[in-house]
Amino acid sequence: MNSIQQEFSEIIGDLIRINKIRIECYYKLTVEDNESSDELKELFEYKAIKVQNNNEELLELLTWNDSLPIPPGRIFLDWNKTKKMLSSENGKAVLSFCEWGEEAALEAYKSALISGALDPIARRVIMDQKYSLQSSHNQIKKYLDLQDLPYYSSNSVTYKSAVY
Repeated sequence: MNSIQQEFSEIIGDLIRINKIRIECYYKLTVEDNESSDELKELFEYKAIKVQNNNEELLELLTWNDSLPIPPGRIFLDWNKTKKMLSSENGKAVLSFCEWGEEAALEAYKSALISGALDPIARRVIMDQKYSLQSSHNQIKKYLDLQDLPYYSSNSVTYKSAVY
């Protein structure tokens, strides 16, 4: 395996590893978090499925390029080094953890894109996934911002009207 192919395998392998952790976290939130609304749980389940689909695309890239996953590389180690677990005591903590995870994953995707080791097909797949991830991050951020609004119920993701 030449150095470009090895770097390619490392990058794709790191994104797969990061996504596997995100999938586990989303599924854990759908099952174990009793504070979040049903709407948020459905959102977490949808996101877990979406990230799983992304991983399937990334695995296809490895197969298509005759690459094998290798031990974790720089992107995963950087991401993992900064990973922190937040308590899921309430909806805001859960959303904060999700928002942090999406932000950290975005940074990993950005690092992959600037690596120079991606062929045009892999670059397109990763750019598309990064775009989808940015949209997911923005959606989680909106839910998180709603937590700071007055008259917001933590058991619902709907904004309650103020009575004046």
